[in-house]
Amino acid sequence: MTTQAFVYIWFDKRDYRFYLGYSNGKKQNYICSSKYMIKEYKERPNDFKRRIIKKGTKKEMALLEKELLDKRKHLFGSRYYNQVANFPLGMIEWHNRNPGFFAGEKNPNYGNNWSDEIKQKIGAANKGKKRSKEVKLKLSLLARKAFATGKRVQWNTGKTLTEEHKRKCSESNKGIFNPFKGRQHTEETKKRISEANKGKSPPNKGQKMSAEQRKKLSIAKKAYFKKNPGAMKGKNHPSYGKKLSKEQQQKMYLGRIKAVKEKWGEYNAWKKRKDGTLPI
Repeated sequence: MTTQAFVYIWFDKRDYRFYLGYSNGKKQNYICSSKYMIKEYKERPNDFKRRIIKKGTKKEMALLEKELLDKRKHLFGSRYYNQVANFPLGMIEWHNRNPGFFAGEKNPNYGNNWSDEIKQKIGAANKGKKRSKEVKLKLSLLARKAFATGKRVQWNTGKTLTEEHKRKCSESNKGIFNPFKGRQHTEETKKRISEANKGKSPPNKGQKMSAEQRKKLSIAKKAYFKKNPGAMKGKNHPSYGKKLSKEQQQKMYLGRIKAVKEKWGEYNAWKKRKDGTLPI
């Protein structure tokens, strides 16, 4: 049985007030989205009666609701429980057509600081909720499109962190505070990461580290091994017990040859050496 979207109207016979709304038809016990009307309804449900105005497709009913609400805006809050008109085309598309409508001082929450109690309530209400893979994919694609077209930028674009801020970020992710501490990627996760990065160029490809950067890395590495002696030895080495395939060995060999050619030139790279040795 297919569900149909519809536009409905509630009537409160005690206070002689109305609520006009739209439903996609999926929730059978759906009342409305107005917290003011729901509060009254829960206290005295017998005083309320609903009538369905029209049924149809989601888009048709959403636009009909918008049309009917626009004609009754002057009654919002008095004769109607409705406070604002709905967004029939969806929030994202509506904001694209009306850029900056809720930006800055126009936003109803501008200047408001939520109390810890309200934050806890919001957190409790959202706890355990999980988005489906389809929803996640849709949001991801929309975000990518927005970043690609310049409609959306990262919050920290153009900002430079102070040394104090960098130090705090570093401290907050060290040791027990590291969110990945004690965890390991599964083979499936490693495979997904590998597939996702195939064919992509490293972000630092073609870039050369300055003498200062190399010095910093050297100092940090020496300090780490001094503090953790034997960290990369024996069983502690990430490659311990693993055997490289012939294909991997060949790739590594060709990579080293290429590096030597770039650094010392063709002649030194192919200089005569003992059998089985590499030029670096």
